[in-house]
Amino acid sequence: MSIEVKISKQVPGFTLDVKWKMGNEVSALFGFSGSGKTMTLQSIAGLLKPDAGYIRIAGKNYFDSTSGINMKTRERRVGYVFQDSALFPHLSVVKNIAFGLAGKKSDKLQKTSEMIELFGLAGLEKAFPCEISGGQKQRVALARALIGNPELLLLDEPLSALDRPIRNKMQEVIKEVSSRYSIPIVLVTHDFSEVQKLADKVIVYSDGNVVQTGSPEELRNNPSCPEVNELLEGAI
Repeated sequence: MSIEVKISKQVPGFTLDVKWKMGNEVSALFGFSGSGKTMTLQSIAGLLKPDAGYIRIAGKNYFDSTSGINMKTRERRVGYVFQDSALFPHLSVVKNIAFGLAGKKSDKLQKTSEMIELFGLAGLEKAFPCEISGGQKQRVALARALIGNPELLLLDEPLSALDRPIRNKMQEVIKEVSSRYSIPIVLVTHDFSEVQKLADKVIVYSDGNVVQTGSPEELRNNPSCPEVNELLEGAI
């Protein structure tokens, strides 16, 4: 499965103008805060409409300004995990995971049970978000994002608010997700150690533009410009 992104978006004081593509792999959008990474994820998910360009997933147009195509968010098969997990505080763990899942009640229960087991949440089914840890919240968010069998998983700095030991455990969870689900994963981060552990490909953002792409090793060994070198020095 392939993803092609070529979009531009202008907001007060900032212009996003990026072009990149990826295959069935884990790609990290890597760069300083404010470089346009989250704006790109929001555009892919349909939460933000670009001014121009296209977004194609598996050959299907999610957005195409030339053709006037802008698929509705709910119609896009995209799983999205936010930095703060964005769980519904009034719903239990099991209801958060099953939220928005269509189908028969028996099928929903089976799928939810599978996710509870996969993400190590047994015993927490009836707990509310305020009663579980940060790492557990992100496991719930991952389960909710994956239960609908998305074509693509977007991870917007999902580990940045976690303590290092929990972050390390969650990195293993993401690795398991990557190996179990045959879908592309786009990870937003400014932590190069996270890039090295999780990403097959790195897409470096700077001031709304892509300034380098390559493997983590290529990026580390051959930064393309002083901006990338500065980014690496601050991140390693």
